[in-house]
Amino acid sequence: FLLGILVSLDDYEVISNRETGLGRVDIILLHKKDKNRLAIIMELKRINKFREKTKEESLTNALKQIEDKKYETDVKKRGYNNILKMGVVFDGKRVWVKE
Repeated sequence: FLLGILVSLDDYEVISNRETGLGRVDIILLHKKDKNRLAIIMELKRINKFREKTKEESLTNALKQIEDKKYETDVKKRGYNNILKMGVVFDGKRVWVKE
């Protein structure tokens, strides 16, 4: 659902589930014409009550994965230096975001 909404952003290239760094990134948004604009890396998580007990723990794990897997590697190689890293956590219809 989220990916379908993001694809409608005409000025942005939407990259999903592509190998980058040491893993596969969930979503990257890159402005098509201006590399000085904000590039966004999103790691999506669903709260797993068997592993994480709180949304905060899930958000921390999402951001840690972005760092540990070095998802920004290809974004920087493409000339983007202004990068926002976002953890996005879902629990049913509830959503939390942390940068």
